[in-house]
Amino acid sequence: MKFKSTLVLAIIFVFLLGYVYFFELNKPVPEGEKAKQILKLSAEDIKSIELTTPQEKIVLLNGEEKWLMTEPYKWRVDKDKFDNLLDRLKELKSDRIVAKGTDIDWKQYGLDKPSHKLLVNLKNGQKELLYIGYETPVSGGVYVRKIGENKVFRVEKYKVNDLKQTSDELRDKRVLALDMDKIKSVVIKRDGEVIKITKENGNWFIKKPFYYPATSVDYYLDSLELLKARDFVDRSDSLDEYGFAAPRFTIELLAGNHEKPTIIEFAVVKEKETARAYARVKGKKVIYHLNMNEVSWLDKELDNFVEDKVFEFEEEEVACFEVKGQGYNLKVFPDDEKADDIFQRIKYMYAGELKGLYNDVKTGHNVIDLTLKIKNSELTQAVSIYRKEKEKDNTGKHEKDKDAHEDKYQYFVTKKVLKKGKNLYDPLVFQFSKYTYQSLMDELKKYKKEIE
Repeated sequence: MKFKSTLVLAIIFVFLLGYVYFFELNKPVPEGEKAKQILKLSAEDIKSIELTTPQEKIVLLNGEEKWLMTEPYKWRVDKDKFDNLLDRLKELKSDRIVAKGTDIDWKQYGLDKPSHKLLVNLKNGQKELLYIGYETPVSGGVYVRKIGENKVFRVEKYKVNDLKQTSDELRDKRVLALDMDKIKSVVIKRDGEVIKITKENGNWFIKKPFYYPATSVDYYLDSLELLKARDFVDRSDSLDEYGFAAPRFTIELLAGNHEKPTIIEFAVVKEKETARAYARVKGKKVIYHLNMNEVSWLDKELDNFVEDKVFEFEEEEVACFEVKGQGYNLKVFPDDEKADDIFQRIKYMYAGELKGLYNDVKTGHNVIDLTLKIKNSELTQAVSIYRKEKEKDNTGKHEKDKDAHEDKYQYFVTKKVLKKGKNLYDPLVFQFSKYTYQSLMDELKKYKKEIE
């Protein structure tokens, strides 16, 4: 009995499916109306676009230079999302006309009181109004009505989806809408520490806490430019619940001829096993909910902006490389083929952790001095390597260094850039790997043996 009932239901379903296919999808229509262009607009002619849904009304205004959202928020629009909407509107096409005439039952298509409406206001005063109705029973279509025409259009669902975007989808999620090429000053503040970096004649320099050439600043600004919100908090009675009573760090950006910087605060709220990251631009009410890993990446320390190459040069620029100390008193020239390995070694020799200014760090005993002189220039790069006995732990043994074959000493390197014998920048001290030091000494030993 159950089998017969199931069979009857299956036959009815097949019959209904066939009816829909032959009468709804394949209903005869006049020649030339199987495809129809519903709208043909020029973006320059559009004054505004209004999207109405059960949840909200969205108004997008053509501001000539850029489009803006005026309802439900006053905000920038997401360029990619809006371009999809605009491109679809400019040449909206149906693949067929389902019904036409004055006796259409709009209700059966969801077009009498539709949940979604789209109004285009043109600059000449004319209006184009679309109703978006039900989905078709099969084949992934949607019924669409253009007010002023007694026709029911069938439009592919993926095309209609571009017209049914929400305000959060159309809203520009960038935290900053700045031209980063015009930024001339970056200040990072964290727990009383201030890092100030400024652009001088197209080059970046650290100005606080010392004066020194900066690196990776443009990459840092690019990351800020690409920073986007996961979602928004538009109204909040208290900033404290989002961590802004004590921000994790703050970035100040000064652009062009602006007198006041753009200030962005970043905060982290820790929960049981996770953490939530937020940002806010001072002077604006909105709070951005961000990805935690992006905020962690932006939380840079000072040494992230200090070039950690011991020497910076191109070989054709070098006049001479001098070595003094440890039994060496050498002048090495780049055209000496025997010195190729030495120049390769010092070109890719990196300092370690930044320790501070030269006068503030106890570097120990001077081991060797290295000087790089540049052709046709008054600039000299002077580097000194120091060795200092490590402090002993409570067992009376020296602390171990995983890079060292022995653990008695630690090494430091000082970097100075001199112009006419005077410091061009503040001299810095870095922790230096014993392995790097030993590799250099091996190359010098090899070279000395070859020339003797």
